[in-house]
Amino acid sequence: MKTLLIDAGNSHLKWAWLTRQGMIQDAATAAYDASTTQVLDAAWLDMLPPQRVLVASVVPRFTTELTRWLAERWGCPVECVQSQAQGFGVTSGYQQPATLGVDRWLAMIAARDYGEEVCIYDCGTALTIDVLIQGRHQGGLIFPGSRLLQRSLWQG
Repeated sequence: MKTLLIDAGNSHLKWAWLTRQGMIQDAATAAYDASTTQVLDAAWLDMLPPQRVLVASVVPRFTTELTRWLAERWGCPVECVQSQAQGFGVTSGYQQPATLGVDRWLAMIAARDYGEEVCIYDCGTALTIDVLIQGRHQGGLIFPGSRLLQRSLWQG
């Protein structure tokens, strides 16, 4: 069974195939420089359909369009990953865990394997910094990324 893993960020779509053996293969990325349908058609139209799709998205509108595209083109269901209060050895520091971006949640789960005290930096459209101590999210910060900050300064 092949699973398509999708990370839909604010400006880029990233994906990779997960094999039965748990190996990642054929990772790729595409910028959102066109309509969702155009981006997906260009990236995936010639691919064989996966048996399972897992999506981590910080863009709700894109998630809706992606789910529709997958149903129409491949007829496969989509499982959307959400931030949780607890899971995989990590406890969210948010009173409302669903408000923590799923990208940050998954990064903390991955970072948990690197030690008891971890600081996670993610530099994308936004710069995020999160601290994890003994599996407990201590909090974090979010700033505009370099392009977003530059654009906002130019616009006044």
